[in-house]
Amino acid sequence: MGRRSRVAGVGLLGGALLLAACKRAPDAQPEAATRDKAQASDAGPAESIYDAQGRLKASREQVEWLEIPMGFQRKPQAYGRHVLFEAQNVPLEKARAFFAARMFTGEVLETAQHVLYRAVLPLSADERAVRLHLELTPRTFDNTLLLDIERISYDGAQPLSVDEARQVLKREQTRAE
Repeated sequence: MGRRSRVAGVGLLGGALLLAACKRAPDAQPEAATRDKAQASDAGPAESIYDAQGRLKASREQVEWLEIPMGFQRKPQAYGRHVLFEAQNVPLEKARAFFAARMFTGEVLETAQHVLYRAVLPLSADERAVRLHLELTPRTFDNTLLLDIERISYDGAQPLSVDEARQVLKREQTRAE
């Protein structure tokens, strides 16, 4: 009986140690989670893509002279003269306002599916600036806004002259007032 009681005692002791070890493991996880949360809060909240007035902020990304708003990610594929971007949960109107503050154009084609600005120039009307076509297309099924920027410096392009573009800008500003 002595031997059996020792084996049973060792079995009970082993079971108690195993149970104690199992109880300690979950306690370590909340500590690690708390530590991870503290480190994340030290880093601060993610930077907003909007300024205090609710307008999109410019990112460091540019295509030629045109700044790209925050929230847009460049698609890695090469499409010749086209540069493509995507943004999640960015309203079309916010993107339109962002670009309107940085460019002017002589022609805007608007449908329910997209907005196309043709032969856009910077507001500075720099004559050396590459003219661009800019298209914004909302994709409603996944709330994505697509941005397609095409460089139109090819020989067949017939963009507005700087004077014509300035006249169009004045007309648009007068209409907006």
